[in-house]
Amino acid sequence: MDRKNFIVSFTLIVLFILAHVEKAHWCHPAGDYCTNYNNSCGAQIVEATWTGGWNKANWLVYLNITVSSLTSYPQAVGHFTFSDEKGHNYRWLQDPEFTNCDCGTSCKYQQNPYSKRWWLYDPYKTPPQGAWFDVWISVYWSCEDNGDKAIECLSEDIHYRGQNNNNVYLPGSSSQ
Repeated sequence: MDRKNFIVSFTLIVLFILAHVEKAHWCHPAGDYCTNYNNSCGAQIVEATWTGGWNKANWLVYLNITVSSLTSYPQAVGHFTFSDEKGHNYRWLQDPEFTNCDCGTSCKYQQNPYSKRWWLYDPYKTPPQGAWFDVWISVYWSCEDNGDKAIECLSEDIHYRGQNNNNVYLPGSSSQ
């Protein structure tokens, strides 16, 4: 490949990457804390359960979480953390990310409640069977794109306390 073709190809690749990054990563949900305007508060964690299983050669552990909001489908979640009474904790999300839609645009497959499986990187941070755990997450809905990178949404910080009823540790290992 001669130098001119290389420069043109390289430039096109860089432009493609920049266009993708701008679309996918430069806009973000910005929460306007719910003040019960039009009875819209009341987001909740419907369910949070731990599961474990094999994926080819690896033992994987997930937290399955279902969230809902009263007046609209959840469009983003953020600030997602768990901890348990045994001292385990993990933070999946610091900043919010869109779930049902991308950058505040409407989409075809809106779900309320919204469910997702979140992979726990270290399965030994999982609460042992019978242990109590807490989940904190922010839910965003009614997002409106006003042309800014920060998409304005109603939001609510919610908490869930549950008990792990599943043994999600690798078979043959002891729970911590």
